[in-house]
Amino acid sequence: MLTGLRHLLNRPSHRAIVKDQVSSGVPPAVRSAYDRLRAQRWSERRIWRALVATHRAAAAAMLASKRPFDREAYARKLRMLGSDDNQVAR
Repeated sequence: MLTGLRHLLNRPSHRAIVKDQVSSGVPPAVRSAYDRLRAQRWSERRIWRALVATHRAAAAAMLASKRPFDREAYARKLRMLGSDDNQVAR
């Protein structure tokens, strides 16, 4: 179990998952967040860091609660990205 947990919380794994989600458009909220943040002129690095951090937090919550992945909560968090940032990204 510990090996699986380390793998699930590993940043490169999350980046690969998020990259696949953006490419495939499934779930749509990930691609939507990516496009919205690009339109807000966020840097690529900042976008990927935010998307990966959001996925990582959702996966950690799933493990802590011992429940299935909460897709609705994940989508809500993705929709909130950039909503309180009125400055142009570096």
